[in-house]
Amino acid sequence: MITIDEQALICDLAEVYGIFNYKEYPVRLIGTLAWGLRDNSRIKLKICNQKVSNDTLLLAHIADRVGVLSTMYSEKKFPSFVDIFCQFEEDEEKTVTGYQTSEDFENAMNKIRRM
Repeated sequence: MITIDEQALICDLAEVYGIFNYKEYPVRLIGTLAWGLRDNSRIKLKICNQKVSNDTLLLAHIADRVGVLSTMYSEKKFPSFVDIFCQFEEDEEKTVTGYQTSEDFENAMNKIRRM
């Protein structure tokens, strides 16, 4: 789990167990606690390559079916919630930039403003 997304695991451990530095604890304990995280935790969603929890996906499926029934005789077509939730943006390149200091951030913002 650590190799998949360490930050998500840290957030989940902090939220559920109040553990802010997992390296202070025995490996077996952290493994057991990580295994016991709920299915909609950040790290488990990441492992399953899901954007939303199964409950949300089920509700979206129900909403889609009700929408089909309500618009059966209509010309309008509405997008499926399930399709929206299950779309993967792998072909889009996501870049996240972090800054060590506020000065670095301000310099980057100034460069953007000058464009």
